[in-house]
Amino acid sequence: MPVYGIDLGTTYSAIAKLNENNMPIIIQNVEEGSFTLPSAVYFPEDSSDITVGREAKAAAASEPERVFQHVKRYIGKDMPEEELAKLRRIGKSNENPITISSYILKRMIQYANEQGEAVEDAVITCPAYFNNEQREATRQAGILAGLNVLDIVNEPTAAAIYHCHNLEAENQKILVYDLGGGTFDVTVIDMIKGDGDQLTIDAMGTAGNDELGGIDWDKKLYEYILQEYSAVRGY
Repeated sequence: MPVYGIDLGTTYSAIAKLNENNMPIIIQNVEEGSFTLPSAVYFPEDSSDITVGREAKAAAASEPERVFQHVKRYIGKDMPEEELAKLRRIGKSNENPITISSYILKRMIQYANEQGEAVEDAVITCPAYFNNEQREATRQAGILAGLNVLDIVNEPTAAAIYHCHNLEAENQKILVYDLGGGTFDVTVIDMIKGDGDQLTIDAMGTAGNDELGGIDWDKKLYEYILQEYSAVRGY
């Protein structure tokens, strides 16, 4: 039974596996014509099914009170009152970052299985600075989605493993720079190659901020452009 790797991202998520040549491949989100899935969940007003992905992300423009995005920022922490109020207004007070994250995971499992996969065993990545509560909450989201979560792997460690897998190199120190949609972090990794294919990867230091990702950059750029335009127009 294959083991699947899942990037449960703040803005986009993806699922991958090793192919017959032991090379990692991302399983395509065929319905949306993409290799990623927008990490957005839409709760419709009627009794129809919850929508996850591109359609949910698009619904944020017309029904923002029913769309939940960037929940990775809140997983394992207290959900902001603004988001809790949204849940109360639409009658979804029983939902939380874990359950919402599980819907994103379920959607990836669904479209992978529709292509002949049998997604059960998985590892899920998370930022290196996630604490124990955030890691456990991520694991619980996976379990709720029906996964056998084998491990929660640091995102920079996963990147380093991929890099080292494709690189014939001696011992070296690697700086992994991870600017994501919602988070930003850097990690210094010590890679040691032993006898044969033995590989040791040690994270020497890491730091990050879950409010300094691409969506935050976009917001600041928008505010700056709006301010400059208003000044020119005399508003």
